[in-house]
Amino acid sequence: MTEHGTAIDEQQQTEQTEHELPETLDSEELPSRPQEPTERLVPVSEARRYRRRAQTAEQRVRELESDLHEGQEQLAQREQQLDELATKRAIDIALQEHDVVDAEVATLLIQQQLEDACDGDVEQAVCELRRRKPFLFRPQRTQSLTTALGPYTEQRNGHGGGRMEHAAEEAIRSGRRGDLLQYLRLRRSQK
Repeated sequence: MTEHGTAIDEQQQTEQTEHELPETLDSEELPSRPQEPTERLVPVSEARRYRRRAQTAEQRVRELESDLHEGQEQLAQREQQLDELATKRAIDIALQEHDVVDAEVATLLIQQQLEDACDGDVEQAVCELRRRKPFLFRPQRTQSLTTALGPYTEQRNGHGGGRMEHAAEEAIRSGRRGDLLQYLRLRRSQK
């Protein structure tokens, strides 16, 4: 019985092990079967060529990204320069309209004022500068020169003074030195 009993015991243990084996083993612990290769193997020389091409492409990408970054910086600089030139032009036009005497000083003062101010309104800055520093601008004319001189010459000389008015109008219109000198000679001779 001992032999028979031992054989039965071994058989029972084998059955228990077979029943326990699937429950205790994970799929990772199962012996792996050789799988069929899904990827195609590439020869070494071709793999090296692919690697060189990939490295060259990556280097080219880095160069292009660097060029793009430099181009964006240059674009930002050009836009800033364009804004500065547009502001300077607007200042020059506004100063010319307001009869500035010293354009360089007035331009510097307005640029400084615009940097300090938040709104950046050039016309308002010119008006403010004219209010604060009127000596930088020619006086505003409420009457034309001829009407201001006309009654004065008539009252003083007793006659029309039409020739002097015409010379004054011509000097104002043309802005030439010769016309101004002619007007001044006539004015001196009338006194």
